[in-house]
Amino acid sequence: MNGKIVNDPELLLDEWASHFSRFAKSRKELLSSLQKLQCEIEKLASDPALGSNIRDTLDIPFTAEEVTRAVLRLKLRKAAGPDGLVGEHLRAAGDSLIIWLLNVLNSVVEQTS
Repeated sequence: MNGKIVNDPELLLDEWASHFSRFAKSRKELLSSLQKLQCEIEKLASDPALGSNIRDTLDIPFTAEEVTRAVLRLKLRKAAGPDGLVGEHLRAAGDSLIIWLLNVLNSVVEQTS
């Protein structure tokens, strides 16, 4: 703290809490932001001029080109996610993975439209 070494666990926890509280939003602020975002989404979806275009765009199936571009944009040399896969795995899988991902993504689109 202020250039001094802190050995007291309670004091250390308090200092960490104080430090990170400056970056975190409270639960109330976060919920308020999410509610505002939800209202904006609902306004767009109900706008006759925009809403149908947005829904129509979201209902369009993915293309193999889009999936390929997404896989090629994955960052390399990054830590694996919870599934244990890294970008290198997905890139190395080739066309068979692209086709599999395309089928999965498009089945989600079909089921939600």
